[in-house]
Amino acid sequence: KHVGAQTVLDWTSANTPLPLFAFWDFAVGPGKAVGGLVLFGKEQGVLAGRLADLILHGAQPSTLAPITAKNGRYLYSQNELKRWKLEVPTFIRYQSDFIN
Repeated sequence: KHVGAQTVLDWTSANTPLPLFAFWDFAVGPGKAVGGLVLFGKEQGVLAGRLADLILHGAQPSTLAPITAKNGRYLYSQNELKRWKLEVPTFIRYQSDFIN
């Protein structure tokens, strides 16, 4: 049986005695992870599209190296920070995005 990511996040958030941290943007938010240095699915999709375009224009897949995001970005859920009584350190706060 397949259990979707949202179901896992909901259950884990509701049952954990510790705050959750994540490395994907979709896992951050109310009732999910507090946040962290995350990768963004959209950026990964754009990079995958570039590889597909190369292949569609004749490149041999065996000659292509994987392409991955070079850097993540700090993303935090204000709701989850408040829930867990956490504060983002000042030197990270100024580099961060906050949601909700």
